[in-house]
Amino acid sequence: MRRNFYQVVGRGALAIDHPATGDCKSYRPGTIFEESPLNASVVRAVRTKRVRLLTLREADSLRAMQAAKRAQVTKGPPPKTVKTRAPMSAPDPIVILDDEAPERGA
Repeated sequence: MRRNFYQVVGRGALAIDHPATGDCKSYRPGTIFEESPLNASVVRAVRTKRVRLLTLREADSLRAMQAAKRAQVTKGPPPKTVKTRAPMSAPDPIVILDDEAPERGA
């Protein structure tokens, strides 16, 4: 039996019955799952536009992007670089001026 890939769209989680395994799973928006197009839950979800049908190429691309995002989250941010200051050069000499103005004409 042929199975298709679907992505949950819209707001809120979506419950899909899986008669082959006899359970019901809840999928969050953005989640990709594979199921038969004859499944009654999937047909209802497609009709109400809660899921969208994906091509195999789209599904592979989205899964790769999600895996890369998860890897980035677990990897963490890059370490902070410590900036070193340039060695201090000798300060400019301090010039002390006289308080009295020189006399003119002398």
